Amino acid sequence: MTAPTKTDSGWDFSLIDPITTSFVEAMENRSIVMNFATPPQWLFKTPKGPVVTPEDPNVRFLDYEQGTELRDPSMRELVSYYTSLYSYYCKGGFTDETGTFRKGYHFKFDWFEIFNEADFEYAMSMEQYTERYDAIVTALQKLFPEAKFVGLGLGGHNDFSRYVYFLHAGNHNPPSVPVDGFSFHFYALTDASMTTYEKAALSVFTQTDTFLQEVDQILLIKKEYRHEAQIFINEIGCGHYPEPAFGWAKYWTLCSSMYAYLYSELAKKGVEVVGQSQMIGFVNGTNAEWPSTSMMDWRDGQPNARYWMLKMLIDRFGSAPTMKSVINTSLVSTSDSKAESDDVYAQGFIVNGHAGNPSAAQTVLLVHKGASTTSAIDVSLDVFSGRKCSTSASGAPRMCFVDASTAPHAYSCSDVVGGVVTMRPGMVAVVDCIVEAGHDRLRLTPRVS
Repeated sequence: MTAPTKTDSGWDFSLIDPITTSFVEAMENRSIVMNFATPPQWLFKTPKGPVVTPEDPNVRFLDYEQGTELRDPSMRELVSYYTSLYSYYCKGGFTDETGTFRKGYHFKFDWFEIFNEADFEYAMSMEQYTERYDAIVTALQKLFPEAKFVGLGLGGHNDFSRYVYFLHAGNHNPPSVPVDGFSFHFYALTDASMTTYEKAALSVFTQTDTFLQEVDQILLIKKEYRHEAQIFINEIGCGHYPEPAFGWAKYWTLCSSMYAYLYSELAKKGVEVVGQSQMIGFVNGTNAEWPSTSMMDWRDGQPNARYWMLKMLIDRFGSAPTMKSVINTSLVSTSDSKAESDDVYAQGFIVNGHAGNPSAAQTVLLVHKGASTTSAIDVSLDVFSGRKCSTSASGAPRMCFVDASTAPHAYSCSDVVGGVVTMRPGMVAVVDCIVEAGHDRLRLTPRVS
C-alpha cells in the first residue's frame, strides 16, 4: 500500500491475494495465526522524506523499515490500516479512503499476531510497541470478538525487561486489553570458522541449551505477570552464510536435529507452540534470503531434511496430541563412551490416539546431536525389552527416521528387529510401541540402579 491521496487510496492486493488465498486453502480449516507484520513505511516520520521502494516487487529491499515515530500520533491511521486490511480478508471487504468499496473475502483467522520483531523493525521501544498493540487490538476486538491476540514477536529473545513490561497489565491501556499469547524467536547461528559438522553441531547445541535456560526465565516472568497466556516460539532455525564447508544437506540435517531436540524439551516445559522457520529460503548473489533456514532446496524445489523431520513429528505425534512427557532415564543405552552418551538424546512420551497412531502409543524420540562424535552410535531400546508391540506385524517397535540418507525423500520407516537402532549424526528417530492386549502396559519410568 502506498500513502493515500484524494484520488487514490493506495491499496493494491494484486500481489498479496494469491499468496494469502493459497495459504488459507492449504490450511484446510485448521486454526490460523495471521500476522501482516510490517506496517507501511509511510505511516512513520522519516527525516529525509518517504522511502523510495523498487518498482519491481521481486527485488529484495532491506531498507524499508525507516522511522520510529508515527506521523499520526493519535494512531488512527495505523489502526485504520489494520482494520481495513483484516476487514478485506475476513469481513467481505471495506470502504477505502476514496469511498470505494473493496470487495474481499470471508476467511476465518482465529488469532492475530501484532507486528513481527518490532524490536528491530522500526526499532520500537517497549512503550511504543505496547501503545500500538493496545490500539490495534482494541479495534480488532470490536470486529472479531471471538479472536485471540499474540504480542511481542521478539527477535531478540533474551531481553527479559521486554517481557516484564508487556506482560504487566498495568502497562496496557486499558489494563483489560487481552494478551492471549506472546511470541519470540530463536536462531542458532554458525559461521565460516566452523568448518566441520562436529564444530557446527557443538555450537548449535550449546546455543540451544543456553536458549532453554532463557526460556525458564521467561516462564517465571509469565507465571508472575500473565500466567494464562500461551507461549508461541514461532520462529526456530539455524543461520549460516555462505554455504557451510560440509554442504547444505548435512547442515539441514543438523538443523533438523536441533529442532527435534527443542520440540521435545519445550514440550516438557509446557510451551504451546513451536514453529520452524521457514518454508523457503534461497541464494541470490550477495542478497541471500536465509538459505540455511529453508525447508526446501531452492535448486530443485524438493523438501529437505528439515521439512521431512517436521512432517514426521506431526505424523507420529499428531498436530495436537495429548502427550504425557516422561522421564528419559534408562529409556535407552549405548556403550560406556561418554561422547556417545552425551550425543544421544532420548525422551519418552505417552501419545494418545491420532491419525498416525490410532491407539495410545509409547513413543521414544531419539536425536543424534553429533556435537561430541560424528560416528554412528548403536542405541539399545532398553525400555521396549521383552515387550510385544502391535505397532508392527513382527511384534517389534516401529521406527521412523530422518537423516542425510533419507532427504530429499520422505522419512523412512521400518521395524526395529533386535531392539537396536543405529543412530547417525543428525538423525532424528521416532520409535513407537503399542502394547497388545493381554500384555502389561509399558511404563516409561526410570530404573533404579
